Amino acid sequence: MRVSVEGLTLKTVESLGEQSAAGLAEQSGALVTHTDPGSIWERAGLKGGDVILGCVDEYDHALKPVVSAADFLAAYRSRKWRGSLDLQIQRDQRLQQLHVELQ
Repeated sequence: MRVSVEGLTLKTVESLGEQSAAGLAEQSGALVTHTDPGSIWERAGLKGGDVILGCVDEYDHALKPVVSAADFLAAYRSRKWRGSLDLQIQRDQRLQQLHVELQ
């Protein structure tokens, strides 16, 4: 599944090749395929090849897994009104946290 939202294009990690290239333990996550220049996603530091693995809930600080592109889209839509989104991503086989200002 491929989705686009406000200058971000991503797809579900679906193949062993995508899993291996990203250094993932399992076929899970939303693979970033493109960020528009100047978009909120690019300003936050997200780039092509990153894999979004989770969103941190701002109330209980629990990591909510992102298994697919659809999971990310649902998380984004449910948190957009709050104005920001904290993501756990995998880049260059390392886990990282990114804070995205959604406005």
